[in-house]
Amino acid sequence: MILGHVFDTTALEDLALGKTIYVRARLRASIAQHATIVIPAAALARAWQLVPDHGRAVLERLPDMQVVHVDDMDDVIARQTGLLTTTAPDLAVDAAQAAWSARWRRWPLVTAAPETYGAVRGVRVEQIP
Repeated sequence: MILGHVFDTTALEDLALGKTIYVRARLRASIAQHATIVIPAAALARAWQLVPDHGRAVLERLPDMQVVHVDDMDDVIARQTGLLTTTAPDLAVDAAQAAWSARWRRWPLVTAAPETYGAVRGVRVEQIP
């Protein structure tokens, strides 16, 4: 069984800016355990939009890391992500894809904003302290 976590935009921001040690520790633990970190493409795009220049080097290196998998947004995932938001219409696209990725894999979703995912059934949230 493959184990892992899904990082949403808030987790990527935290990692890139070093807001807490939690996300970096989660990444290091994943490396040590050979676990996977999934980064939804929409969350990565939003992080690129929000993170200032001094944090972008982290975002640039992440996709090349051996334990990181970027979930693309193809037509199938776009449809499934869109349908997921019918139960949570205020969910932004980046958060919706993160929720879809976590629910599909049954992996925890690492986030600083757990309330964002309250209306989405089947998503296990791991809050950044």
